Amino acid sequence: MDNQNQAVSAPPSATPSTAPSATPALAASAVSMASAMSLAAASTSVDLSSVECAAIVLLSMGEEPAAQVLRCLSRDELLEVTMAMSRMNGVKVDAVQHTLQRFFEQFRAQSGVRGASRSFLQRSLDIALGA
Repeated sequence: MDNQNQAVSAPPSATPSTAPSATPALAASAVSMASAMSLAAASTSVDLSSVECAAIVLLSMGEEPAAQVLRCLSRDELLEVTMAMSRMNGVKVDAVQHTLQRFFEQFRAQSGVRGASRSFLQRSLDIALGA
């Protein structure tokens, strides 16, 4: 069975030792659910609503980063996205991968971080290593 035909369920509650670590920049970039929903809406080619796409992104973050995002939502947004999260069942692997790929493409495009130059990396390593 190939990955495109496999179904995935919402991950079980992650414990702090198993939760994927998210960078503060990632958590900070996702604080506005309206923004997360609009970013995720671009990935609806697999018949997922923008709220379902946001739910996939939040479920993929792990408990702590998702909680940071959920704290920033309005009551209506919180109810809408948590209901979608609780209904996540049988989502195809390719739909999850596509949703996350589009989210990170949009995140990179809007973050302003383009990668470090060789000189930046050299100076940073010199400072870090005392060279």
